[in-house]
Amino acid sequence: MDFDIGSWFDSFSFEDLGQAAQVAGVATSAIGAYYSTSGQASAINAQAGLDDIQARSNYSASLAQIGLESINAQLGFAQIKHDADLSVIRSESDAATLRAQAGIGMARAGASAANAYAGAAIDDNEAHLAELHAQSSLLHGQWDEQAVRMKTAQTKSKRRASMAARGIELGSGTTAAVLTSDEVVGEQSVTQVREKALQAALGYRMAAENAGISAGAKRASAGATLMIAGMEQQLSEVRATSLTESAIAEADFKKAMADAGMLNTEAALELKKVLAESGLSMSEAASDSKRTAADNMSPWLSAGTSLLGGVSKVADSWYRLNKTRG
Repeated sequence: MDFDIGSWFDSFSFEDLGQAAQVAGVATSAIGAYYSTSGQASAINAQAGLDDIQARSNYSASLAQIGLESINAQLGFAQIKHDADLSVIRSESDAATLRAQAGIGMARAGASAANAYAGAAIDDNEAHLAELHAQSSLLHGQWDEQAVRMKTAQTKSKRRASMAARGIELGSGTTAAVLTSDEVVGEQSVTQVREKALQAALGYRMAAENAGISAGAKRASAGATLMIAGMEQQLSEVRATSLTESAIAEADFKKAMADAGMLNTEAALELKKVLAESGLSMSEAASDSKRTAADNMSPWLSAGTSLLGGVSKVADSWYRLNKTRG
């Protein structure tokens, strides 16, 4: 028997077609709920995967940044320590230069003082020689005085003998005057000889005094030169020591500050690392929560729930329709 589709459609009323459409809609809704839930779960899983990738990428970038900051900090603090050590080396070099210059100055002062002392010794010899010449002049003056007195006595004795031989009375006024004039001339000669000797001795002693003054001045100058050079050397030593100690103290302070800064930087970077790990853990936990939620989403359950809801509505509709027809 042939199937007549037209007759089959004619056997259905509009109410029957509506009920069939409603059944089809329920089925379609159930299928849509199935695929919608499945799609949502896939999307949530995909988003969780993307979140994991982004979180790990951020974590890797954070670790790389932390490593770079650590290297830069180490380089910076190492440069500070290097500069501090270099400053100490320069200060020690400057201190050595000061000491060397002071040593050279002391050597020059010593040489100058030695020359001054040598000149003073020469002046001492000249003074001693001049004193000897003065004493010699006085001694020769005494000898010359004695020679003049002896000559005067001889002249007077000869004159007395000559007068006595001629019968001249020696005690008379003229004779006495002549003899007295010989004594006066002799004393004048003695005076001249004495003055000459004294003048020569005075000249020598003035030369000796000048030589002594020159020797004293040279010794004083040598002593002052050595004293000044010694004071300058001590001052240079104080400056050199102060320069070195100050540089060492400053370098130690900079190194201590660099170490403290490095510790602070390491602590800050460690905190950043902990925060990065915490962020990664939180992101992973959130992704795990999303996966759990996705796993808990059942497409069949959604489809069944949608189907049950639709079937109950269809059944109620059939019931109402049949009741109306009955």
